[in-house]
Formats: sequence, structure tokens, C-alpha cells
Amino acid sequence: MDCDNVDWACDGGWMLDAFDWVKEHGIIEWDAYPRQYLGMKSRCQATSTMDRFYNKGGHEEDNVSNHRLKELLTKGPVGAAIKSNYSCLAFYRTGVVTDSDCHCSNPKVEEVDHAITVVGYGKTK
Repeated sequence: MDCDNVDWACDGGWMLDAFDWVKEHGIIEWDAYPRQYLGMKSRCQATSTMDRFYNKGGHEEDNVSNHRLKELLTKGPVGAAIKSNYSCLAFYRTGVVTDSDCHCSNPKVEEVDHAITVVGYGKTK
């Protein structure tokens, strides 16, 4: 959030905005950030001389099928937007979260309220 001047911090935003920001401005490693992360909107302390990673690829796809998700995951992690219940993710710390945990795969629900990273498909170990 420190370097975000587009979205609404903990009050919402869109991950595509973050991906686009990293394409244009780059992002530095956590340990290279010059002070403790504050989580305060537009309080960026990164300088232009710091080494950065730039997101060169990626694009948005809506309503991705399971088959397409498997294809995308062969190239790396995938950012996904889901609708989830608060009690499922509010206390998440580690491990694999499944649809049976959160009931987040209702195709009739078009509104999303969480950004997640999908790192694998079909296996837990």
C-alpha cells in the first residue's frame, strides 16, 4: 500500500492496477525497502536508484475455465479474484485453502472481494 496512489488500500482496489503499476514502475525486494513497511497509502520510500523487478507479461482474463487455469499455471503463479466468505480467509495463516473450505466457486456470483494467488492445481504435496 505504501506506493499505491491508485486504489483504496485496505478499503479495496483491483489487482490489475497493481500489476500495471509494477510494469511501469517496478517493485523492489522486501529487504531493500528503506524502512519498515507502514501499510499507509501513498507513503512510498522506494527511490529511483533501487534495483527493481518489472512485470513484463500478464493480462486479465475473465471467467477462466478450470482447463485454462491449468494451462496458465504451467507458466507460473496466477493472480485470481474470488468471492469468499469472511470467516474463511480472515484467520488464514498457512496451508492449502480449498473450495470446500471457503465455498468460493459459485459461478452465479459475479462480485469479487478477495485477490489470491493460485500456485498449483490438483495436488497438495
